[in-house]
Amino acid sequence: MGLNQHTPNLTCLKTVVKYTAFMFLLSVISVSCTKKKPQIPNNKLNQNDSSSSEIIRLNQLLVEVEENEIKTYIDSSSYSFSAIESGIWMSITKQGNGKKIEKNSLVEVAYQVETLQGKICYAFTKELKKQFVVGKLEKQRGLNIALTYLKEGDEAIFIVPSNLAYGALGDTKSVPPRASIIYRIFTIKNTH
Repeated sequence: MGLNQHTPNLTCLKTVVKYTAFMFLLSVISVSCTKKKPQIPNNKLNQNDSSSSEIIRLNQLLVEVEENEIKTYIDSSSYSFSAIESGIWMSITKQGNGKKIEKNSLVEVAYQVETLQGKICYAFTKELKKQFVVGKLEKQRGLNIALTYLKEGDEAIFIVPSNLAYGALGDTKSVPPRASIIYRIFTIKNTH
C-alpha cells in the first residue's frame, strides 16, 4: 500500500487520540474541583486505579501512533534502515574509515535535526560543527546512543523516537511536542 492509503487512518487516529486526551484532561479538571480526598503516597496507590489505567492506555496509544509514523516514513524512504536499539533506526549513507565512536569520546559533528514531516529544526553545518562528549547529552539521549554505532568519517541518518529525542514537550523553540526526530549526520570527527 502507498503512503496516501495510510494517511487518512493515521490522521483519524491522531484526532481520536487528541480528543481522548482533551476529554481526559477535562474530566481531571472537573474532578479536581470537588471535595478533596486525603492524599495517598505514590507507593500506596491502588494498582486498579482507573485514572492510572486510562493514562497508561492513552500513552500506549500515543506510542503506537508514533511507531506507525516512523514505519510509514521508513516504508516511503529511499534509504534502507535497520533497527538498532530502543526504537532507534539507522541508515549508513557513507562509510568512514576512522576509529569507532565510544561513550565519553569527544566528537565534533555536523548534523541536521528534522521532523518526520521534513521540518528542519536545527542544522549544524560543516562550517558550524557542534562539539560534545558522547554520553553526556541529557536532552538528546537518542543522539548519544546513535553516535556509538558510528566510526569517524561515517555519514548516517537516524530516526529517534520522541522519548529519546526532545520528549513529550519538545524543546519549546523548534521541535514540536512528542516529535520523532531525524538526525542527518554529515560529518563526524573523533577528537578524543
